[in-house]
Amino acid sequence: MYKCVNCKKVKSSGNDVYFVESVLKNISLPNCSEECAKETIEKEINILQDKINKIKSNNIIKEKW
Repeated sequence: MYKCVNCKKVKSSGNDVYFVESVLKNISLPNCSEECAKETIEKEINILQDKINKIKSNNIIKEKW
C-alpha cells in the first residue's frame, strides 16, 4: 500500500507505481500514474529552481579570520 505524493490517492498492493527521485532527499517519490509523476517532476524542478534562485541572490560577505 502507498499514497501518491501528488494526488494523495491510496493504492494497494498489485497496483502500478511510478517513482520520481526527490531533489532534496535521497528517496523515491511514489506516484499512481504517469500524469501524477509528470506533475511531481514539475514540482521538484520548481523546488530546485527556487533553491538556485536563492543561491544566486545571496550576497557575498567578506570577513577576516
